[in-house]
Amino acid sequence: MDITMNRFIHYIATFLPIACFALLAHGATAQSFTGEITLTATNPAIQEESVVRWITSGGNHKLVLNGTANGIAFNYTVLMLKNESSIRILTEIGGEKVMFVTPFTEAKPVAPALRNVIVTVVDGASTIAGFDCKKYTVESAEGSATVFVTNQVSLNANDFPALIQKNSVFATLAANNITGLPLSIISRGADGKVLFSQTITSVKPGPVAASEFSYEGYGDGSTAVQKSLQVK
Repeated sequence: MDITMNRFIHYIATFLPIACFALLAHGATAQSFTGEITLTATNPAIQEESVVRWITSGGNHKLVLNGTANGIAFNYTVLMLKNESSIRILTEIGGEKVMFVTPFTEAKPVAPALRNVIVTVVDGASTIAGFDCKKYTVESAEGSATVFVTNQVSLNANDFPALIQKNSVFATLAANNITGLPLSIISRGADGKVLFSQTITSVKPGPVAASEFSYEGYGDGSTAVQKSLQVK
C-alpha cells in the first residue's frame, strides 16, 4: 500500500475531532496526568473503526492507532513532543521504519465549533470507564452532540490547545464553563446521522518511560515513498 504525506495529513485532520482529547501538548496549560488512556473511535463517512492508545507524560504525547478505514487496515504512531511545533508520524513502508513530519497547524480539525448552540444537562447518573459523568446535549441548526464529562480525571477541556478549543465541541463546552474531561462524544449532523463517535474505555495513571517518545531508528518517509513508487 502506498503511503504519502497527504494521506497522513488527511487522516490526522479526520482523526482530530475523533480523538481531540488526546492532543494536549502544544500551547496547553500544565496538565498533571501521567499514564495511558485507551479509546475507541468511529467515523461512518470513511467506515472507520479504530482503537487508540494515548500515552502522556510531562507534555509529551504518543498516540498508537490501529484499525480499519474504507476496508484498509492501518497501524501507526503519532508523536507530539513538548516544545515542538510539528507532529511526527511513525510507520513502516516495505518493512522499513519511517517517519513523516508535518507542522501542527496543517492538521486542522474538520468539524467546526457549533454556533448559536443550546447546551443542556441531562438528569441521571452515568458511569464510563469507572468514572462518574454528567451528560450534556449540545444542539444547533448545524447538528448536535451528546457528551459525557467527568471531573474525576486530572485533565480537562482547558488543557487543550487553542487549535482544538476553537474548532470543535470543546469550544462550546468551554463557553458554557464545562471543563471536565469528555469521556464520550457522539456527534451528529443536522440530518441526525452520526458524524463521529469516541469513547474512552480505560484510564491508567502511572509512570511512563522516556523511551516511549523516542523516534530513533526511523528514516525519512518521503524517501521511502519514492523508493516504493520506483519499484512499482
